[in-house]
Amino acid sequence: MSIEGFAADVIELLAELKIESANICGLSMGGAVAQEMYRQAPEICSSLILVSTFHYFPKKLGPLMLKGREAKVESLSDSRQKEGAAQMALYSWKRENIKRFEPHYSPHSEVFVSSLKACLKVNNHALLPKIQVPTMVIAGQYDTVIPVWMQLWMHKLILRSEFVIIRNSGHLAKLEAKNAFNAHLRRFLSQQKRTSSQKSTA
Repeated sequence: MSIEGFAADVIELLAELKIESANICGLSMGGAVAQEMYRQAPEICSSLILVSTFHYFPKKLGPLMLKGREAKVESLSDSRQKEGAAQMALYSWKRENIKRFEPHYSPHSEVFVSSLKACLKVNNHALLPKIQVPTMVIAGQYDTVIPVWMQLWMHKLILRSEFVIIRNSGHLAKLEAKNAFNAHLRRFLSQQKRTSSQKSTA
């Protein structure tokens, strides 16, 4: 399991569908995949939307995170893993929010640990300054999975980027702050569409 492999799969899918370019949106691990897609095939990426994601984990932080998460998934039942994941990913722990989260998360400790190990290998520190397409970096105000400072760091490294903090949300703003999240996406995509139209008529 690797970020490079995931990115190659999506690129192949776009080719199979005869999609020459697209606005690429990735959340969390998906954001690392989106960055890797740009590395492998920048011509495919019309723009990037990087949500609650990362480009690099500091060397001392990564092993500590892996050790803590491994111990947790091994010691908890599936139901307790679901509840713990919901509490970690969400800002509001209201029962209705946790219920909305649960259908989207199926605990599988081996897959989770393999995915986390793949994430800890990511180092896009040198890649981000090379990104030449419009990019929006979105952070959740109370994200405890990947904190706001990580997204701010990414924004500082990407020259053509804008930075958005969605208030009163955790790691999954698309779930618990969906109206604000969708509004930012629509605005950004509409802006890219206008820019593309102006270029084609110039």
